[in-house]
Amino acid sequence: MTASTQRGAEKNLIELLQSRVKENRGPAAAHKTAAGWVEVSWAAVLEQVQQLSNALVGWGVQPKDRVAIFAGTTLQWLVPDLAISAARGITVPIYASNTPDEVAYLLNDAQVVALLVDDDRGDARQSGRLTRARQAR
Repeated sequence: MTASTQRGAEKNLIELLQSRVKENRGPAAAHKTAAGWVEVSWAAVLEQVQQLSNALVGWGVQPKDRVAIFAGTTLQWLVPDLAISAARGITVPIYASNTPDEVAYLLNDAQVVALLVDDDRGDARQSGRLTRARQAR
C-alpha cells in the first residue's frame, strides 16, 4: 500500500484510509459488543486491514481473485472488504440471510477462491453462517 502525498489525492479506499490515519480525526467507527459500544480508531482499522490483507496474500490470493464475505453488515464486514481490496482481490458479498444452496451457487458462479465468515450464531430461522457455508461446500 502506498500513501498519498497530498490531501485529496487518494486514488482508492486504502489510500483514503491511510490519509485518515495521518489526520487522526476522531474514531473511524463504533461497534456494539457485549459490553456496549466501542469506538475504533482509524489506525486500528488500518492495522486490521493490513493484517488480513497480508494473510490473504499469504494464503495465495492473487490480484483479481474473488474472495467472498459471508457476514452481517458490521465492522467485521468492512475490514475484510478493505483487506480484499488491499490484496487487489475482488469482494463477493453474500447476504447474512442466504441459505446454503444460495451460498453454494454464489461461490461456484463467482469462482470464489476464499470465503471469510464472521461467526456461527444461528437465529430462529437458520443455522449459523459457518454451518451454512460448510453445508454449501
